[in-house]
Amino acid sequence: MATVCRNGHPRIPENLRPRKDGYFDCIPCGWVSSKKYKKRIQETIRARGKEYYEKNREQVLARSKIARSSPEWQNKRLQRLYGISLEEYQTLCVLQKEKCAICGAKGELVVDHCHTTGIVRGMLCSFCNTGLGYFRDEPNLLTQAATYLLKKR
Repeated sequence: MATVCRNGHPRIPENLRPRKDGYFDCIPCGWVSSKKYKKRIQETIRARGKEYYEKNREQVLARSKIARSSPEWQNKRLQRLYGISLEEYQTLCVLQKEKCAICGAKGELVVDHCHTTGIVRGMLCSFCNTGLGYFRDEPNLLTQAATYLLKKR
């Protein structure tokens, strides 16, 4: 018996898998061919998905919009991202009188949370939430920005 397989892997017991016909498969080579197969088939699946989407674009978008607007989907998303339920989200909105905690704008609110601890801080409009993100949640940067704006009036 050879000491290495055709790809140079050592033919030791932990590298060999017995087959029904009495021969052995090299496990590392199997992984290589498996990876190649997955890569090849993945491209086919992606192409089929793209083709389906192009033929059925309107239906796909309509189903997606319906799914995202369902309370079940919203609840799962809030749980996954922020650890709160849809009910808790709605309660926070009511406590803030449906207004942004920073600018007081009415409308759709997003969850503001600390990226370090994950703790939910409150509800903000998307402009204020994005602004905080651009300042990397650093109070001293926000203070410097406010000072700058006041000086440059």
